[in-house]
Amino acid sequence: RRGGGYSSGLTHKRLSSMFKMKDGRQVLAGVLPVSLFASGHTFFVQRMAHRMGLEPYMVHTTFQYGGAEGKRHRLREGMMWEDSEEYYSKDFLQFEMDIPYKMVYPRGEPGKQGHVAFSKRTTVAEHFALVHHQLRQIRNALAFAQALGRILVLPK
Repeated sequence: RRGGGYSSGLTHKRLSSMFKMKDGRQVLAGVLPVSLFASGHTFFVQRMAHRMGLEPYMVHTTFQYGGAEGKRHRLREGMMWEDSEEYYSKDFLQFEMDIPYKMVYPRGEPGKQGHVAFSKRTTVAEHFALVHHQLRQIRNALAFAQALGRILVLPK
C-alpha cells in the first residue's frame, strides 16, 4: 500500500513482507480471497461468490475450452461481458419449458423441507418420461428457430 499503511509492522494475516528497502519501507505481497478474485472454476462451477452472496472484483477464465471465443461465451453466460449493440440486435427465439408438476411428483407432494419419502420417489420409467417431455420441447423449439432463421435461447 502506498503511504506505508503497514510499514510499522504487518498487522494483517494475508500480507507478507517480500523485502525491505534501505529507507525502511517494505514491499508487501498478499493472498487474495478466491471468492472475490475468482478463477473460472470457483466462479462458474463451484459458484463460491454466489453462495457467499458476494460479487467478485474479477474472474479469470484461464482454463476455458474454446480459446477466446469460449471465454467470451462463459463470461456472457455469467452476465460479465459487455457487447456492442449489434450483438443484441440478432433475432432470438426464447421459450419457457413446460414441466408438469404431476410428472415431477407423480406420487404426491414432497415434505415440508422438500424431501420426498423413498416410497414416493419416481421410478426410472417416470424419470425418463419427464426427460423425454423436456427433450421434445427443446427439439421443437430448435426446429422452430431454424425455420424462422433465429437463434434459440434455452431456458434456465
